[in-house]
Amino acid sequence: MGIDFETIMKLKNVMDKMNSKDDPRSKLLTSLKPYLKENKKNKIDQYIQFLNISRVMEMFSKSNGDDK
Repeated sequence: MGIDFETIMKLKNVMDKMNSKDDPRSKLLTSLKPYLKENKKNKIDQYIQFLNISRVMEMFSKSNGDDK
């Protein structure tokens, strides 16, 4: 089908980054959730998703040689 082992490993790395709980920014946002109203808690979850997506995009830009 044209998917080699290297591509599978890259996808695995992307998924690991998206599911990682090691980002200090995400930890900080998560720690604030108990002190917020419900509608703000939902916003926190969205911000964490944005952070995860930005890390994945960063990975792609580095793998393409765009080290800026």
